[in-house]
Amino acid sequence: MLVNFLSEERRISYVGCATQLYFVIFLGATECYLLAAMAYDRYVAICNPLRYAIIMNSRACFFLVLLSCASGNVVSVVQTVWVFTLPFCGPNKINYFFCDIPPIIMLSCTDTSFYEKQTITATVLVIFTPFCLILVSYACIISSILKISSAEGRCKTFSTCFSHLIVVTLYYGSGTLIYLQPKQTKILHPPHAPNIL
Repeated sequence: MLVNFLSEERRISYVGCATQLYFVIFLGATECYLLAAMAYDRYVAICNPLRYAIIMNSRACFFLVLLSCASGNVVSVVQTVWVFTLPFCGPNKINYFFCDIPPIIMLSCTDTSFYEKQTITATVLVIFTPFCLILVSYACIISSILKISSAEGRCKTFSTCFSHLIVVTLYYGSGTLIYLQPKQTKILHPPHAPNIL
């Protein structure tokens, strides 16, 4: 991607595009799962502080990271293979600065409604399920924080979650700006700034 930014001729090979798509999906899906795991970690730390060392031992943390990476890999392989089995025709140019599923699907010669439904299903599994787990974790965390009698204690407890909340907001906020737009808006004005985030 960096080579494309710096060169005059902004082209990428078919294999290069597939590789780039694999890593974009892998890193994105893995981050979704890791953010959910981190929310669970914060939940255990605040709601079960006496059992935290037992529940979130190094083995459990390693398992959560491994599961996140393995899930991200499976999703990425399936999505990348699926997208690149589509037949393409005509000028294979996209108005985007990296290979991503929506602009690549638009290059296909066939009816892509089935593939768009598959993308929505994958989006629910990869993005919305971890996001719902994050919301449930923070609902429990906020409920526990509100039970703390002192304002200083509430602030101190909430401050342990603040950095994670900022990352979740930036990640899911930019993802929403990119992927949850009407189809015509994406085609006419692709959102480049949120992609950088």
